[in-house]
Amino acid sequence: MHFAVIDTELKPLCTRHLQPMNRVDIYWKPEGAENLSCMTGYRCVIDKCGLFYDVYSGYHERPDGMVNALDTQYHCQEHGLSMYVASHALKGAVKHFKCPQYGCTRGESVHTAAA
Repeated sequence: MHFAVIDTELKPLCTRHLQPMNRVDIYWKPEGAENLSCMTGYRCVIDKCGLFYDVYSGYHERPDGMVNALDTQYHCQEHGLSMYVASHALKGAVKHFKCPQYGCTRGESVHTAAA
């Protein structure tokens, strides 16, 4: 796993609602470990959405504590990190993904169906 220096100004948008996500702590128990681990992640602010984002798993849901990654993920070719939706245009028909690594300028614009 790549050691990431995450941009502290990271403000991912929910891929479904295009709203800023709240910063949260994500806990999990690595296989074979005795203790829980914690990392920073983000959760959609819309009630009952259930969508999370973190730099390693990308956008995902966590029903029953299990990570279910969304089918479509975009990764920075230099850092290997999951990109996040930084902005959008045309009511969500174009989503602008950005690498979360501090100082990285890599990104990708993706044309999708309008939200």
